[in-house]
Amino acid sequence: MKTNPSLQSILAGVGALSLLIYVLACATSFSPDDRQVLYPSFDSQSGAMSVALYDRKSGRSEILFTAANADIATNQQPVLIRAEWLPDGKHILIGRAVDDDGLELLVLPRGVPEPVRHFSLPKTNGAAMSLEFPFAVAGSQLFLNGDKRNPLRLNLVTGEIAGGDEATNEVVVLPSPDGKTLIGLRDLKDDRGMEFGTFDPLTFQFNSLGRAGTNVVDGTIPAFNPADGRLLFIKIGRA
Repeated sequence: MKTNPSLQSILAGVGALSLLIYVLACATSFSPDDRQVLYPSFDSQSGAMSVALYDRKSGRSEILFTAANADIATNQQPVLIRAEWLPDGKHILIGRAVDDDGLELLVLPRGVPEPVRHFSLPKTNGAAMSLEFPFAVAGSQLFLNGDKRNPLRLNLVTGEIAGGDEATNEVVVLPSPDGKTLIGLRDLKDDRGMEFGTFDPLTFQFNSLGRAGTNVVDGTIPAFNPADGRLLFIKIGRA
């Protein structure tokens, strides 16, 4: 049985499989009331990848966003994209990786009188990594993971950014099952595994609550529940 010595190995293993990244980044997302589902699709007119919304009551779907490019002959090419409901159930967040490691984010209001908000983050040093896993959101703050840097915090209302400083042992932030707490994962020194805990969205402080050794099965990703302290490793198979 092959094992991975660190969190960085786990993330690198996931990132190495382009098809797997696509499946993870385009995963479906159920609305908080369980009535509507976001899912990856294709725009029939342009052939480009898109984000669609399925209404479970009416049984109808609609295209919400199309990732079409105007500078190429055809748009039928894979695009790294993620769409998720925000916890309030009134907004949809769409992220898309663009050229030169840039990242575009759209906040689409649903049933509330607000404008569509667009944020462009050029050269985020890890746009693909920011979209590999579910968005980590606390209130109006979005935390974006990156390669060799700590999470970058983006205010989804004002566009203000903070953090994102370079690090040799960066913290990876993920959402928790309760939808409120942020989970933090970080490598231990000397390839001794990883530590897991919570991440403070205001101070960027990582609070370690436990450790996992090097006996982590290859092809798994960590999932930590701060409510009861359990750490699970979920097996991922090829699509």
